[in-house]
Amino acid sequence: MSIGFPPDGDDEFFAALSPLLEEAAKLQADQSPRREVDDLLLLLEENARLRKLAVKLSNLLGDLPTRGDSVGRTSR
Repeated sequence: MSIGFPPDGDDEFFAALSPLLEEAAKLQADQSPRREVDDLLLLLEENARLRKLAVKLSNLLGDLPTRGDSVGRTSR
């Protein structure tokens, strides 16, 4: 006896289940291109956000004194 399957009538079980599985696969295939477009848009938005952060970080690091310079030191 298999767990999860009726002991008799496996053919009937699969005959009833197959159309449902085919319908689910078709629905998933129909949504796939739309989902890919949505994912691509999200990826582009995240990329733009990360680029903006990289520019801010670069500007911040560019404004810092170099390691050898002393902030409070004056030249004579």
